[in-house]
Amino acid sequence: MIKSLIAIFTLIFFQTIFPQINDYSIKYGIQGHLLIPNTEFKNDAYILSLFGRGFLKYEIAPSLETEFGIGIANLAGEDKVKDKWETYLIPADLRFSFSPFTSEVYSPYLYGGIGLLRWNVVKLPKDEVNKKSGWNSAIPIGAGVEFKLSSDVILDISGGYNFTSTDYLNNYNNKKSNDGYFNFGFGFTFC
Repeated sequence: MIKSLIAIFTLIFFQTIFPQINDYSIKYGIQGHLLIPNTEFKNDAYILSLFGRGFLKYEIAPSLETEFGIGIANLAGEDKVKDKWETYLIPADLRFSFSPFTSEVYSPYLYGGIGLLRWNVVKLPKDEVNKKSGWNSAIPIGAGVEFKLSSDVILDISGGYNFTSTDYLNNYNNKKSNDGYFNFGFGFTFC
């Protein structure tokens, strides 16, 4: 009986504190991002790279949610002699988001997760013949903020970094560090 009363009190208390933007059990949405490669080549950021992603979120607790997402992207840059390279990416990941506080109109959050990355180099740097495609792990981390546009629609603005377990995203391996990429973008979430 006491455990039931404590459980009911806890639920009522947390519903009172966090009823605003996190008042849901499942959300879904789409995101679009600009990507900036982080590889051995210094000129990577000058070629447009885009990323589209769909996701499904589930609320674990009032300030913690889990998210499964899958997307498609192109990652491009220039090598050391200014030849273009381009790689297609299909990342799938499981993320956890922590929202330290919410209000009726916005909710900042931090996220981190683990994923699987399918990649295929479609335009090779000149004179490079290493590994053209593969499957590797990825670790996405970042931060964002959600803005409530209506009772069913949320604008999501976020930025982050994806660590990968490969140094071949640009088909070049310097044997020093793995490749990765920054992402900056926005999306819409539907409750």
